[in-house]
Amino acid sequence: MDERVNILIESWRQTVEQGANYKALLIILFAFTSILLFLVFWLKIKELISLKYLKKAFFDQASIYGLTPKEAEILWKYARKLKRDPFLTLEIKATFEKVIQQYTNENPDFDDNVIRNMRKKLGFDTLPEYIPLITSKDIDIFQTGKMFTETGKSYSIALYDKDERYMYWLLIDSYPPFDFEKGDKVKVKFLRRNDGIYTIDTTVEDILEEDGKYIVKLPHVFKIERVQRRKEYRINVEFPVELVFKHDGEEIKLESEAVDLSSGGLRVCVPKDAHQKYRLNIGKEVQVKFSIENKDFSFLSSIRNIYEEDNRVCYGLHFSKMKKRDKEAIVNYIIKAEQELVKQYRKIFGKSKSKRM
Repeated sequence: MDERVNILIESWRQTVEQGANYKALLIILFAFTSILLFLVFWLKIKELISLKYLKKAFFDQASIYGLTPKEAEILWKYARKLKRDPFLTLEIKATFEKVIQQYTNENPDFDDNVIRNMRKKLGFDTLPEYIPLITSKDIDIFQTGKMFTETGKSYSIALYDKDERYMYWLLIDSYPPFDFEKGDKVKVKFLRRNDGIYTIDTTVEDILEEDGKYIVKLPHVFKIERVQRRKEYRINVEFPVELVFKHDGEEIKLESEAVDLSSGGLRVCVPKDAHQKYRLNIGKEVQVKFSIENKDFSFLSSIRNIYEEDNRVCYGLHFSKMKKRDKEAIVNYIIKAEQELVKQYRKIFGKSKSKRM
């Protein structure tokens, strides 16, 4: 009997101890979970607070550009949807256009004027000739080109109008019947002055008739193929150039002004009376001397083309012989000059933004 009582007592004791251990384990788990939840909650609160201040900083920056709270909200919301830095929409056109594309896709009833105003305030409404196009929205009104159909036929076209979704290309002197219709794939090619040849692949959205003229409605695209117009780097310049050549057996040194420079040639202008006096014609060889960045250059050159401009005549000169180091020096100069032009362009728009405040 005593043995059975002892067994019962021992069993009860073990049960109590196991229960105590279990309770202690539960307390530890509860404490650990509470701490973990607190940390997660605190990090989330910290993130929300940080996001709140970040958003305020973005809105403050957007207001400097003249954007309204409604316009800033569009950029903030859709930049975050695309996981892009909202601040980049204020500085980089490509980022801005991607975000606006997302906004227009999700909001079919968007206001074109709001987006136009945003683009204008940020200085994204126009591009200088030396900056390549990013999207078909950047194509200038009245840009001419060719539209090619799948059958290989081409049509002369000019950009008649554009909005945030579509381009409207006027068919120049073309009338029905056409060898294309709504839904057909077409290719648009055009030459942008001082830039390159662009090709766009898209699909005919509609064919419109307006006052006896026919307009092809095409969706905007971001994918644009660009081929640089020239193989040589080229930029507009303004510095003195000395032309040395023979005329009637006498060596002549003629002062001229450079108007553009490439890695393989130079365009210079002289007064009309000097051109008439010395009769410099295509094919004439001259020695070209000039200085850039405190470095002197001298190249034997030939005149490739001639054109008149107001009260002066300009010659397109091709450098006949160049040393590799001279060509590299000129290319580096052109690249730096282009970068400086971009800085000046941004600075000008920055000033115009400040004036609008």
